[in-house]
Amino acid sequence: MHGEALFTVDVEHRRLWSVSLTTGERRVEAEDLAVGLPRASNAAPTRPSSPTAWPRASPASPRPRTAP
Repeated sequence: MHGEALFTVDVEHRRLWSVSLTTGERRVEAEDLAVGLPRASNAAPTRPSSPTAWPRASPASPRPRTAP
């Protein structure tokens, strides 16, 4: 929010929208933003052949040990 406007990013279409909180007017403020996944030229999206091929998240810090 800034003043009387709410700003939101449309990642799919790579746009920054503003919405007036008083009138409800919507306006595109910026386009072709560098957000989301890179655009593919003309290749179809692909998925790994098995679930184990997906990257796995690792914890940011080790869990503390608890006393028995």
